[in-house]
Amino acid sequence: MRGARSCSTARKCCAGRTKRGYASPAAAPRSEAAPGAVNVTPSGATPVAAGFPVDTGESPLYNFPHASLRASDSGWVALGAKPRGTASNTFGEVIAEMHSERLGSHVIRVLLVLAVCGLLPLAGQDPRGTVVGRVTDSTGAVVAAATVRAQNLETGVVVTSASNDEGQYEIPYLLPGKYTLSAEMAGFKRWRRAEIELRTGDRLQLDIQLEVGDITEAVEVTAAAPILESATSTVSQVMSSQEAASLPQRGGSLAWIYALAPAVIVPNLPAGGPWNIDQSSAFSVAGSGNRGLDFSVDGVTNNSYGGNTAFTPPPDMVQEVRVQTATYDASIGHTTGGSLSISLKSGTNHLHGSAAGLAAWGPLLTRNFFINQFIFDPRTGPVTDEKIKANTPEENWKRYSIAVGGPIYLPKLYNGRNRTFWMFGYQQHNRAQPVAQLVSVPTLAQRKGDFSALLSLGPQYQIYDPFSSTAQGTRIRRNPLAGNIVPASRIHPVGQKMVNYYPAPNATGTADELNNYSVGTPKNQDLYQPVVRIDHNFSKNHRMFGRYSHSDFTGTFDKYDPKTTVRGRSRIRDHRGAALDDVIVLTPQMIVDVRYGFTWFNEGQAFDNQGWNLSEFGFPQSLLSQLNPEGITFPAVSSRGMLTLGNDGGFDRRYYTHSILGTVNWVKGNHSLKFGSDLRLIFENDKTFGNVSPQLTFNETYTRGPLDNSPAAPVGQGIASMLFGLPDGGRVDVNDSRAEHTRFLGLFVQDDWRLSTKLTVNLGLRWEYESPVTERFNRGTRGFDFVTVNPIQAEARAAYARSPIPEIQPAQFNTIGGVTFLGVGGNPRGLRDPDYRAIMPRIGVAYQFTPRTVLRAGYGIFFDMLGSEFTDIGQPGFSQATSVVASTDGGLSFVGSISNPLPFGLVLPQGAKGGLKTFLGRSPGFYSEDGRRPYVQRWSGNVQFQPLSRSVVEVGYIGSKVVRSRATVNFNSLPAAYLSTLGVRDQAVINYLTARVTNPFLGIDGFQGSSLATATTVNRSQLLLPYPHFGGLSTGLPAGSSWYNALTARFERRMTAGLQFRLSYTWSKNIEAVNYRNPTDRIPEHVVANLDRPHRLVVSSVYELPFGRGKRLLGGAAGLVNHVVGGWQVQAIAQFQSGPPLNWGNVIFTGQSWNDIKLPKSERSLERWFNTSVFDRNPQNQLANNLIAFPSRISALRADGINLWDVSLFKNFRVREGVTLQLRAESENIANHPMFNPPNTDPVSSNFGKVTGTQEGEGARRVFLGLKIIF
Repeated sequence: MRGARSCSTARKCCAGRTKRGYASPAAAPRSEAAPGAVNVTPSGATPVAAGFPVDTGESPLYNFPHASLRASDSGWVALGAKPRGTASNTFGEVIAEMHSERLGSHVIRVLLVLAVCGLLPLAGQDPRGTVVGRVTDSTGAVVAAATVRAQNLETGVVVTSASNDEGQYEIPYLLPGKYTLSAEMAGFKRWRRAEIELRTGDRLQLDIQLEVGDITEAVEVTAAAPILESATSTVSQVMSSQEAASLPQRGGSLAWIYALAPAVIVPNLPAGGPWNIDQSSAFSVAGSGNRGLDFSVDGVTNNSYGGNTAFTPPPDMVQEVRVQTATYDASIGHTTGGSLSISLKSGTNHLHGSAAGLAAWGPLLTRNFFINQFIFDPRTGPVTDEKIKANTPEENWKRYSIAVGGPIYLPKLYNGRNRTFWMFGYQQHNRAQPVAQLVSVPTLAQRKGDFSALLSLGPQYQIYDPFSSTAQGTRIRRNPLAGNIVPASRIHPVGQKMVNYYPAPNATGTADELNNYSVGTPKNQDLYQPVVRIDHNFSKNHRMFGRYSHSDFTGTFDKYDPKTTVRGRSRIRDHRGAALDDVIVLTPQMIVDVRYGFTWFNEGQAFDNQGWNLSEFGFPQSLLSQLNPEGITFPAVSSRGMLTLGNDGGFDRRYYTHSILGTVNWVKGNHSLKFGSDLRLIFENDKTFGNVSPQLTFNETYTRGPLDNSPAAPVGQGIASMLFGLPDGGRVDVNDSRAEHTRFLGLFVQDDWRLSTKLTVNLGLRWEYESPVTERFNRGTRGFDFVTVNPIQAEARAAYARSPIPEIQPAQFNTIGGVTFLGVGGNPRGLRDPDYRAIMPRIGVAYQFTPRTVLRAGYGIFFDMLGSEFTDIGQPGFSQATSVVASTDGGLSFVGSISNPLPFGLVLPQGAKGGLKTFLGRSPGFYSEDGRRPYVQRWSGNVQFQPLSRSVVEVGYIGSKVVRSRATVNFNSLPAAYLSTLGVRDQAVINYLTARVTNPFLGIDGFQGSSLATATTVNRSQLLLPYPHFGGLSTGLPAGSSWYNALTARFERRMTAGLQFRLSYTWSKNIEAVNYRNPTDRIPEHVVANLDRPHRLVVSSVYELPFGRGKRLLGGAAGLVNHVVGGWQVQAIAQFQSGPPLNWGNVIFTGQSWNDIKLPKSERSLERWFNTSVFDRNPQNQLANNLIAFPSRISALRADGINLWDVSLFKNFRVREGVTLQLRAESENIANHPMFNPPNTDPVSSNFGKVTGTQEGEGARRVFLGLKIIF
C-alpha cells in the first residue's frame, strides 16, 4: 500500500508529452462545458489527462452571488454567472421556497408577524423549575378552581396558582430548593405535601387528590417527592450546590463538573483556573462539536467570542448546574442541541454563608513526568540538589472565596424576611507558577556558524552556501559549505546579533542538538471575581431578581529568559454581567416572565518588549517612521524547530451582548402552553496589531541543496540562514480595527400536552433569524467574484505572451476574479446573505409505564450560529501585510536582508479603492455568502427507573446528524491532473511544477507587498492555478456533515444518609466529513471525528463517613472521641476516557494494512507509540506535489486518554450551633497518573512515534490545603 492514489499506469511528467503527461493545448481535445459555464481551471490550460471541466452533476452545487461553483476532476467550474450585487437568496425567493415545503407558508407568516410586532420578549434557559399536575377528588373527577400554593422552605415565599376546568395547574419560575405544596377547595380537606425538592429545569408532575371534608381538616402526604422525569422528554443532568461546593474542582474551577453528564466529551484535560475560558468551554455534547453549548447564568446568556463562556462563577455561589444533552423544548435555542444553565444562590430568611482559603505550594506539588525523566536521565548530567531544585516548580497557588446571604434588614426601617433577600459571593486566585519546559536553541558552536557536529549524523544535515547559487536549467544549484561551517567573514552582523539573543543551552538535548534548553517559564495569574444578587417579592403576583457579576484577570507568561524582555507577555480577561428578571401573574392560568441580560467581555494581550528600539537591527528609518508605535515589539523571529524570539504587537478584543428574554405561560385545558421570543444584540470591537515589527522566518529556502527543491535538513539550515542574514519569509502588518454587529431573533411556541395521567407529549416549533454580520464602517470583504475579468488581465497577458509556458497559450492566460467589499458595488453591508429558513420542529413523549418506570423519546432540529460569536470579518485592503523579500529570483541573487527586509518599501492599506485589484498575489481568505446555517437533527430514547428512594437509573440512546457544517476548501489549488499519483516521491513532477519561469505579474499595480510584485521568476505551478494572480483562495462551504451515535447510562443517588453518588457512561461513535483530503476532491473525507472518544466513564461521590455523634457508627461518641472519629467527609471524581485519534499528514506508508501500524499494548512505549518501521522516514524520499491517499485519521490509532482521580477530604468541627469549621485537603490527580500528549506523526522528525509531553503540562498531582467556615 502506498501513500498516494494508485494509478494503473505510472504517469511520466514532462512537457511535450501527449500521453499520460502534459501537452500543449493544441494537442488536447476540448470537451463541452455546461451551457453558460466559465472555465476556471487552470486559467485556460488543459491537462490532457483531464481536459476541460465538464459538469457531470455528480458533485454538489454551491451558490455564490456572482456564480455557482461545482467541483470537477480538474478543479472548480463556475456556472451561470449572476449580475454583481444580486443576493443568492432574496426574501421573496425564500418565501417562495418555503411555500413549496411541508411546513407551509402560514407558519412563516405567523412567525414574521410576531417578529415585526415584537409582541413577546425572549425566552431561553430558565434557571428555575416548574410544578405541574391535576387536581381531582377521590373518585377521579377533576376539581376546578382549587387554590394550589408552593412555599419555599428557606425564604418563606409563597407562590399561588389555581386549577382550571380540566383540573390542571402549573406553577412556573420557582427557585431551586425545597418546597411545601398545598391545595384547598371549599368542601374538601386541605391537602399538603412537604419536602419537595425542585431543581433547575425540573418539570415535576405532582397530582393532587382532595378528600371530601371540612377545609379546616388537613391531609398530610408523606410519600417521597418524585424524581423521575415523567412530564418532559429532555435529556439532562443536574448537579447540586453541595456537589459544586464539595467535589474536588481542578484549579478551583466549576467547569469540571459540567462533564459529569453522559454524552459530554472532554477533548483535553482542563487546566488552569476559572479564568481559562477556552478550557471551561471546550466540551462536546452528543456530537455537536467543540464549544457547541449555549451558556447561561440565571437564565441570561453567558457567551463570549468563539462559542466560549464569558465567566465561570464562584462554586460557593452556585445553586445548581444543569447540562442538557438533548432538549426538545422549543424555548431553547441559539445552540446545536446542548445547553448549560447555572443558577446562582439567592438569600434566605436566615443569614448564612461560608468563607474559605486554600493554598498549594512546594511540597504539595509533584513534578511533571518528563521533567522528572529529565532530572534522573544520566544523559542530562548527574542528579544533584541543584539540578532537582532548578527543575522543580516553585508554584504557589492561593484561593479565597466568600459566599454570604440573608434577608435585607435595616433596623427600624425595613425587614425583608419572606420578601427581600441578598446574596454576595467572591473568589480570588493568586498563582505564581514557574513551569519547567524543554525547548531548542542554537548551540554555542552554531552561534559561531559551526554546524559540523550535525554533519556527523548523516549527509541529510548538509548546509549549502546561498551565495554560490547558479542557474541549472529551471533549477538553482548550490555548493555545500565546507565542513558545514559558515565562514566568519560571511556572517551578517545583524544576523549574529539576532542569534545572540537566544539563551545559551543548559541541557543535553537529542542527538541532533534539539531540546537543549530547560527553563522554568514564570506564570503569574491573578483573578478577582465578586458577584451579587438581590431577590424581591412585591406581592404574591409579582416578584423580581437582579444579579451583577464582575471578573478581572491578569496573567503574565512566556518569559523564557529572565535576563531579557525579548519574550514575555501579559493577558487580561475581564467580564461584566447583569441580569434582571420580572415575573408577573396575570391570572392563575397565565404568567409572564421578562428578563434582560447584559454580558461584556474584554480580552487583551501586550508584551514585555513593547516599544523595543528597532534601530539596533539597522532597519531603514523610512520603514520605522511608518510603523504604529503602539504595536512595536521585539521582532518575531522564528526558525523551524527553534524557540521563537519576540512577539507580534498584541490585541484588544471587546465583546458584549444585550438580550431581552421572556415567556408567556398559559394553562389551557390539558395544554401547558409557552410563547416567547428571543432577541440578542451582539457587538464585537477588535484591534489586532499583528506584526508591526518585522516578522522574520529563517528556514531552508536558501540553504538547502544541491538543488533549490531538494529536501530540507531536519535542523540547522534555518539558523544558518539567520547567520547569513537571509530571511526566507515574514511580513510587516498595518492592520485596521473592526467593529462588528449582528442581531439574533428567535420565536417559539411550546405545548406540553398531558393526554392522560401517564402520557405527556411535548410539541414545539421554533424559528430563528440571525442577521448577517456587519462592520460599522464597511471595513471588510464580502466574498469573491469568480467570473469577472480582473482589470490587470490585459497587462498581465501581454507580459505573459513575452515568455509563455507550453501548457497555456497567451490568449488563454486568464486572470479572472477578485475580492469584493461590504456595501460597495451593489453588495449588501452584511457578510452573508440573510437566511429566514431556520425552522425547528421539536417533539417529545414521556410515558409513565409504572410508578417507578418512565419511557421517554424525542426528536428536534437545532441551528448553529454563523454570527460574530464565531466569525470575524476579513479585512484585505483595510489591513495590509507587506511580504519580506530577500530575493526576487528564487535565490540566484539577493536584494533584501535581515536589516533591510522590505527593499521595495512598506505598502499601506487602500481600503476598497482597489476593487478587484485588491490583495493580489496573496491569499485573501473569505467567507461564503451562503447564509444557510448548519443544523443538527437530534433524536433520543431512554428508560428511567427508580430502584430505590431518591435514586434513578437511566439507560438510553442519543443520535445526531450535523448537516451543512462548514468544510474549508481552497478554490485556487493546483488541479489534480498536474499532481503525481505515485506512492513514492515523484521527482519529475516536483521538478516540473517547481521549475522557475518568468513572472508575468512583475511590477503590475495591485500586487504591492506580495512576492509576485518583485519576483522576476515564479514556480511553474503558480501559473497553472485557476487564479494565478492569487495565492490560496479558501472559504468554508456548507458541505460538511457529521454523525454521532451513543449508548448512555447513568445512575444517580441524591444525598441520602450522608451519601450522594452518580455514575455516567457513554459508548459512542463520531464520524465526520468536514475536511477535504485533497483540495480537488469532490466531497469531504469521511473519517473518524477529531472529537471521537468511544468510551467515557465518570464516577463522582460526596460521602459523609458514618462515624461520630448522631451517625450509624459510634453514634454516642462525645468529647475528644467524637472530635477524632466524627465529621469526616470524602469526595471524589474518577474519570476514564478514550484517547483522540492521531492526525496524519502526507506520509509514505510501506505496510500492508493499518493493523501494521498499531502496536500491541505490551510493545507500546513512550519511545515507540506505534510501529514507525512501516513508514519511509528518509527526508530525501518524502512526498510533495502529489495526491494524498493516506487517511487523515484512523480509528484504531489513538493517543493516550484520560485516567484521572481527583479526591478531597474534609474534617468538620462544630464550633457552636450553626457554625462549622472545615479542614480541607483537595488533591488533583491523586494517583499522579500521567496523561500523555499525542505522539509525533512527522516521519522526518527525530521524535517520530515518540511522546514528549503531557496534556497541558499540568497533569501532575497537586494538593490544596485550607480552612472553610460554614454558618
